[in-house]
Amino acid sequence: MMPVTPNRVSGRLGTIAASLWLGACAVKSPEVPRLEFTVSVSVANDTTTIAEVASDRSEFLEISNDAMGINFGTEFGVDSRQEVGDRLSVTPKSNSFSTQLGIISLPGADVPAIPPITLGQLLGDGVEVTDGATIPFLPSQSLNEEFAVPLASVTTLIIESGGIVLSVTNTFPVDLQNLVFTLVDNGRGGRTIDTINMGTVAANGGSSEDSFDLAGETISGDLVLAISAGTASGTAVVIQGDPGIAFGLEVLPLRVSEARGVIPQQVFEDDQKLDFPDDRIQVTEALISEGGLTLRVTNEIPVIMEIEFTLSDLQDPSGTPQTFLIDSLGAEPREITFDLTNNRFAPIDPLALQLSYVARTFDSGDEVTIRSDGEITVEAITQQLTFGRVAGVLDSLALEIPEQTETVDFPQGLDNVALAQTELVVFITSAVGFNSGITLDIRGVNSKGQTGGLVIDEAFPAGSPDSPRSIIIRPESAELTDFLNLLPTQITVTPSVFVGDGVNEEVVEPSHWVQVDSVQFRAPASFQVLEATQIQPDPIRRTFDDDTVRERISSNVRSAGVRTTIENHIPLAVGVRLYVGETAETVYTNPTLVVPPLDEPAFGVDAAPFSGGSVTASSFNTQNVTLTSDQILKLLEPVYFTGIQIAIDGTNGDVALAGSDFVIVQAGSQIILELNEDLVD
Repeated sequence: MMPVTPNRVSGRLGTIAASLWLGACAVKSPEVPRLEFTVSVSVANDTTTIAEVASDRSEFLEISNDAMGINFGTEFGVDSRQEVGDRLSVTPKSNSFSTQLGIISLPGADVPAIPPITLGQLLGDGVEVTDGATIPFLPSQSLNEEFAVPLASVTTLIIESGGIVLSVTNTFPVDLQNLVFTLVDNGRGGRTIDTINMGTVAANGGSSEDSFDLAGETISGDLVLAISAGTASGTAVVIQGDPGIAFGLEVLPLRVSEARGVIPQQVFEDDQKLDFPDDRIQVTEALISEGGLTLRVTNEIPVIMEIEFTLSDLQDPSGTPQTFLIDSLGAEPREITFDLTNNRFAPIDPLALQLSYVARTFDSGDEVTIRSDGEITVEAITQQLTFGRVAGVLDSLALEIPEQTETVDFPQGLDNVALAQTELVVFITSAVGFNSGITLDIRGVNSKGQTGGLVIDEAFPAGSPDSPRSIIIRPESAELTDFLNLLPTQITVTPSVFVGDGVNEEVVEPSHWVQVDSVQFRAPASFQVLEATQIQPDPIRRTFDDDTVRERISSNVRSAGVRTTIENHIPLAVGVRLYVGETAETVYTNPTLVVPPLDEPAFGVDAAPFSGGSVTASSFNTQNVTLTSDQILKLLEPVYFTGIQIAIDGTNGDVALAGSDFVIVQAGSQIILELNEDLVD
């Protein structure tokens, strides 16, 4: 760690304190008695204040007579202003939907009526059957008839549900016995589909009804109904009206899974939705400023159809719900794109776009085979929907703000200082009507290449585009002090603003904005010194111009020393050394003289008394050091440099410094010379 090198203003520090009378005579001088006298040379008169130490770092060190603290920041300003802009947009997830035709519905077939069977037909011409006649004996008769039941335009059906309803009314004057109906499929080799035994139907208006259940049957359209029955015998039978047997036959609507024939119109429908990819924008109502939707439809059912699509969440500028029709869709896929610009979007589901469609097949005209698992495929190819205005809930809609990097020129020697308290202050201007949050990703690297970082998350209240709101937030972070104690010389701050809290419903438009004005790092004057550190003020240039005097002093030195007085007015114990060097650059790195020597303890001074947050008095120490003649000559060079090194001990706790705190070092050499003939020419 390089020591602190403050800039100071100092007066002229070195003069010869006593004059030498070195006269020259034309006659031989008398013998001079052996006398001693003292020559004093000022070596140092240095006042080092905390303000001077920190003065060249005043851009981030707050200095006053009362206190000193660290304050630096990253300015973002208007360049960080981020409008919501086209971030009010969402691209629904593209999707494909397959909708099956489903159960095929066929209306009840219009089949020929079964003609009635009269008693006269059954008895023949040999028996007179007239109203009011009495037949002495009516023998039993048998009945066997077949009637065609054609299902028009049908070749084959696989039936899921449906049937044929049969009814019979007997107006014979005798019972109808053992009445059996048999349904036969001639189109499938005369296979018997089902049989119904109605048993006995009473005379004179008795009736019965039953049905064939065709569920699970595979039939053709060529059906035959066989009827067999017998009549009871009777005596003294009175004829009323024109007695006979009347039959009813009704083919119910059929629901089939497969049909071959001429197929009437089928209608099927589906409701789907296109989900939003996330919940950042939860729309109650919005105006779409730009966007569209493309639908690609494939018909895998071998009939022509039309499909009507409805986007129930959308209304065009006239207020009409959006409905689109694809007509005459055959086997060739069709594609259509819908422009949704200026549509009003008021969704049922705030996180989806509803899509419904109704498909209507055309009457096939020709014989075809269709199945219930035949399907249409709708591929929805979405575009970005950009909203000009949104009423709803926003949940962390991200506004990325460009990072800023700040260089911090910490004074050398502070690497042993530990800050006790730190504070982060963020200045924001909000012109967006949602409660929002900010994330600060803070990264730093110090002069040793060590890196550190922390992430700050904090919420801030809504503003208004008509009256932007200035916001100051002071997030608490346990990691901030550790980060700043790294003493980073380069700090990069990457802010991200997240608009909306996912709860409150407001209105936002693209012109709304948020600005991060600055991020400030602060630390009060209180800190710890972890271990001994050093302050090395700028060296002072000194001169001794008279070579003759220097030579005469050097040959007559009896003894020499340096007297050093130190006044310590800072709340830290210090140690002081005097350095002498040939150049300013080598004073502290390659000195010609160090007082006291490096193998001896520095001149120590106790910490100044401290009370109520400030120093109340100074501590003093005076030291005398004997120099050799060679050492004293280092202070008599034509040009030389002196410097004062102040070493600060580590502290056991927090201390506070003020700009007016100081250390004064006064040092002077005392050279005792022998006055003899060597000093006289």
